[in-house]
Amino acid sequence: MKKLKIFIIISLMMLFWVWPKSVSAKSFSSFQTKMINGNSNYRIYQGMTHRGPVGSVGLARTFKYGNFQASAVKKVGKSKYYFVWIDGHKAGWLNQRVFLRNKISVVKKISLVNNPYYSFPTKDAINLATDSTGTVVNPNKVKASQDEVLSNSASEHKITFTYGKAHAHTVVEVKGDAQEGVGVADKPEQTGKSASSWFKHYRTSGNWGKGASYAPETKPHVLKSGSFKLKTYFYQPATLSQGRSQTGMVGPVPEGMTISNGSMYATMYKSSHNTRAHIVAYKLKNVPNRYIMQKLPWLPWGQFTRLASKLKISPYIKLGHGQAFSAS
Repeated sequence: MKKLKIFIIISLMMLFWVWPKSVSAKSFSSFQTKMINGNSNYRIYQGMTHRGPVGSVGLARTFKYGNFQASAVKKVGKSKYYFVWIDGHKAGWLNQRVFLRNKISVVKKISLVNNPYYSFPTKDAINLATDSTGTVVNPNKVKASQDEVLSNSASEHKITFTYGKAHAHTVVEVKGDAQEGVGVADKPEQTGKSASSWFKHYRTSGNWGKGASYAPETKPHVLKSGSFKLKTYFYQPATLSQGRSQTGMVGPVPEGMTISNGSMYATMYKSSHNTRAHIVAYKLKNVPNRYIMQKLPWLPWGQFTRLASKLKISPYIKLGHGQAFSAS
């Protein structure tokens, strides 16, 4: 009987030793936007135990231009792991070391036309700023050595930006010639065929614009006006994010579009009132059909990986109102 008790105790000890224990996670009240080091070798994992991550689903750098958002954090030993979503799709656990921490990225040099009626807000030069955990912070929280630069006289200004341990510099130059870049509109008018435009897209779309619904389109749309004809090439996702955080929400308002060298670029705003937004780039040859991209956030992981790895999403940058948008 004594041997039986010892055997049972040893068996239970082995069971607890072999069976992986899950660890509790702290969920965030809102999604945290993250930026990753695209050259790192950190993997995304399906699960977490008291010993660490389990079940690799791929490398984070596969999505190095993606929109990373964290919804929870777990600490295992001395390491912290964040549960991330990529381009609005549930992904997995990622080591904090992959994130860009204490980082500020800015436009290195800015040139202003001489203009006595304009002052440049220096924080418009900020592309992104992250804190000690790799979370993207609102550019308004970054300190600038000078809030604005008057453009009424030739000058050069070195602006220093700081947030916590992060710092960066940009140079703002004001040109001396007030006539630089000013042209005379004396070219003859070029006439061509005229056509009346349609009023709103959702007048011809079955799903877009109905309340809060962004249901996928299921057929191409043809827009005609006289001899002018447009046919849908592909439908982009309404959003590429989760939640409504200021820095991480990509969409649902597209304001501008341009095509260059086989890529389509779209400016995606949280609201039409915003002047900061994200640019999303699609390589058209990697879009297999006109419908699939709008389903990106809920596709099976393998299919999502193949498509999302070709996407590029910019940080939350100053664009103004992005209807006038072009690419070289």
